[in-house]
Amino acid sequence: MLSGVGPREHLKQLKIPVIADLPVGNNLQDHLCTDMLTFLVNTSDCLTQKNSETLAVLMQFFLFGTGVSISAGGIESIAFSKVNPDTSEGLSDIQFHNFATHFGTNDERLVEKNLNIKENVFSHMYGHLLDTCGVLIAPTLLRPKSTGTIRLKSTDPKDHPLIDPQYLSQPQDVETLLKGVKEGLKLLETPSMKSVSARLNDRVLPGCEMHTFLSDDYIRCYIQHMAIGIYHPVGTCKMGKASDKTSVVDPQLRVIGIEGLRVADASIMPQIVSGNTNAPCIMIGEKASDLIKNGK
Repeated sequence: MLSGVGPREHLKQLKIPVIADLPVGNNLQDHLCTDMLTFLVNTSDCLTQKNSETLAVLMQFFLFGTGVSISAGGIESIAFSKVNPDTSEGLSDIQFHNFATHFGTNDERLVEKNLNIKENVFSHMYGHLLDTCGVLIAPTLLRPKSTGTIRLKSTDPKDHPLIDPQYLSQPQDVETLLKGVKEGLKLLETPSMKSVSARLNDRVLPGCEMHTFLSDDYIRCYIQHMAIGIYHPVGTCKMGKASDKTSVVDPQLRVIGIEGLRVADASIMPQIVSGNTNAPCIMIGEKASDLIKNGK
């Protein structure tokens, strides 16, 4: 946008000469999850700060490449589920990220800082769980209906942009996450979870006290207060037909109306993929390489 490619009215407001009037910055989408399904378990075989920073654990990792230190951010598995009847057969609308730990295990409170959770809220929900064994199963919204925008704050390239993700602005997104939470709660009835006496962290979220715990209204309230983006932003240079006024690049990834310029990253996705975005981004880059080499 600083170069003059973007929405005409926005660029004019900042006195940036318009080279191409295109909807750059619209259609912002992201995957959103919630931390509500924090399960505490009766076992000593778990991932906490205390048992992951011992000399024995470090030696096990450096000598044999095994142990808790090989965990990929604590995520041990993922699962996909279809919770909405109108989602096409064979497709998913919820992804479960299954952590072998939970937000309260770190005494440096890195999660609180990184996710910008208010100190009093984090203390209430997780302050009592330091060095306790548990898991977090995070239902993640795969097909959000809500879209946001990115705009320039000024003409200074050092200024951060104005990002308005408009999370949960479409009620259907709240309802889908609600169904995902209820689906995850069913795990408490499984033999595996019963074998470790798994139980839900039953601290009531501040701001949701007026609702009966675990009622639909309580879960909706929790989601609206504690939904978390998982750093999968896409869509702000949407790919589509040149005749489509919502498109920024054509199917060959060429910026419409600009010669010799392409975009090859997550921003060209018309809709966010129903899964992690890393592999699709690699594919987009590989496809762009082929298009350029083949002169298309």
